Amino acid sequence: VYITAGKDIFVKGQSAKAVYITSHGVCRYAFEASVLKPEPGTWISEPAIWLGGWRRRGTLTAQERVDLHVLNIVEFRNFLTVNFSFGSYACQYAEMVARGVHHSKIPFTQLSDMNLELDQEELAARAYEYTQDV
Repeated sequence: VYITAGKDIFVKGQSAKAVYITSHGVCRYAFEASVLKPEPGTWISEPAIWLGGWRRRGTLTAQERVDLHVLNIVEFRNFLTVNFSFGSYACQYAEMVARGVHHSKIPFTQLSDMNLELDQEELAARAYEYTQDV
């Protein structure tokens, strides 16, 4: 999807219906007192896939024309339910993310759409290993 300069992609407090993956262009993510500019390939609001009821923690605005890939959360979850091998892995990963967030030093309400402060690569590797043992 293409977003024109100056448009809000989402605003703080909105229910997350999709995850955005940056492809091209510059956008600005304002969260509390910080401002971040996601690099191409950044997944924005990924926690919404794994943690139910996710609300946007900040506001994402296009600073110039931005190209984003959109992952609809409901459609993705439906895909996982009919594709066992992906679904099994995703369930393990989701459980590890939820556990990591629960044990995080950062309160849940202070987590951002940009970073859960978890080692997601390690979690992905552990989830994959678990599914290979089953």
